[in-house]
Amino acid sequence: MHADSALPETHLSVFVCLALLGVAIVFANAVVIFLYRRKEYLKTKTNLCLACLAMSDLLAGSVAVPLVIVCNKADVGIFRIKICIVMDLSSRFISISTVLHLLLVTVERYFMIIHAMHYPFIVTKSRLIFVLVFVWCFSLGASLIQLTWISLNGQDTDEVYRKDTIYSLSIFFGVVLSSLLIMAVALTRIFRVLRRQLQSIKRAQTYKSRAYRKMPIPLEGKAVIVFGSMILTFIACWFSYYFDGLMRDLNLPSLYVPGWVSVMLMFLRFASSVVNPILYTFFKEDFRRALLSSFGSYQRRSTRLTTVNTTPV
Repeated sequence: MHADSALPETHLSVFVCLALLGVAIVFANAVVIFLYRRKEYLKTKTNLCLACLAMSDLLAGSVAVPLVIVCNKADVGIFRIKICIVMDLSSRFISISTVLHLLLVTVERYFMIIHAMHYPFIVTKSRLIFVLVFVWCFSLGASLIQLTWISLNGQDTDEVYRKDTIYSLSIFFGVVLSSLLIMAVALTRIFRVLRRQLQSIKRAQTYKSRAYRKMPIPLEGKAVIVFGSMILTFIACWFSYYFDGLMRDLNLPSLYVPGWVSVMLMFLRFASSVVNPILYTFFKEDFRRALLSSFGSYQRRSTRLTTVNTTPV
């Protein structure tokens, strides 16, 4: 745990932009949750996982981003140290929660595509809810467990640094890296199966198959590409966070990073929380249909109200 996670002296405009990013995160994920609750056809097992991921990302904009701003703008003292510690805890929670939700979505897709016949019996609604509750509890517990050894007054001892090092290595290799490896293997297997299915469709000679063949890739393949893009986004956005933490905990020499680069990396870390909802809202077929239908119905209602208000009596 590093309470010195504050950015170097930064212009006020940076924090204004960060606040706007927080608003964008809250808005984008709130739209996802709203669509999931409103549209019955969105209430699938996969989308339940995505809605829970949206709730986790929403916390990034409503909690983590404000804490970053307060941590960097507060006066030097014990209050700032405590706020920065809470900021680090919230960032850790969001990173763990994100990677575990992505793992859950990937595994759910794996069973649906690879073991389609047994999928309804393996992935039941009750089991999925149980796993989602576990993901939230584990993410929260894995973050808050640091409070059992860190010092809230900022006075770290060798024992604290030793426990921090063990903790960081355990989280990185035991949770993050292992989850990414499982997702990589699962997605590779999924793409191989989908490619074989697509080749079988192309070899078929029926009219129905020829009509379906006009599609560049099956809808299921598009959804998998979206999830793969979300995983790559997580790696790109959170790599520097874990790399810097490991370098500090292991007392290894870090590369010199200019202040503006630190600011960009901090924006990049929170960018995943706004990229995720954009990916599956605009590129996942069912969410895009729900968004367009909701926007279209709002436009139609606005048009009717305008017509009524402007009709002469």
